[in-house]
Amino acid sequence: MADARVLFSVLSDSAIYQFIPVDPPASPEELKERFRRYCEGPVQGHNEEWLNWMVALEPEGIPVGTLQATIFQTTHSASIAYLFGPPFWRQGLATEAVGALTQWLIGQKVRSVTADIDVRNQSSIRLVRRLGFRLVSVRPKADFFKGGSSDEYSFVYDRRDLPST
Repeated sequence: MADARVLFSVLSDSAIYQFIPVDPPASPEELKERFRRYCEGPVQGHNEEWLNWMVALEPEGIPVGTLQATIFQTTHSASIAYLFGPPFWRQGLATEAVGALTQWLIGQKVRSVTADIDVRNQSSIRLVRRLGFRLVSVRPKADFFKGGSSDEYSFVYDRRDLPST
């Protein structure tokens, strides 16, 4: 949770939150509280595991964003989310990080990885397609936030789609 102070300047940019039903943190303390809730994990008995990472540039350790994965034990599947600061967009950093996360999850015996993306978020859609995710469904009015409805695409990366070795 010490990462909250370091990440606040990156994750407080409102442009990040245009297509998700969350507002930017108002302070490092608010971000720390979010991280605390993430670290607590799901309600007991949900058979899921919450994993969270800070993404930083090496070797300087400059924070650029976060990755999240929820692993569902009963279905051997995972759902991912990611946030990257606008100064780090369109540099391939998110593609590299999300790709590494996806491959790590598959290596953990997860059968499929899902990314749910607002249909207006073209950059994120291009990112998951580049990584081999395929569109499996569209959910009209999946959410309502910031004064309007949000339709969502559901993309899946499935271990069964990989070439056998």
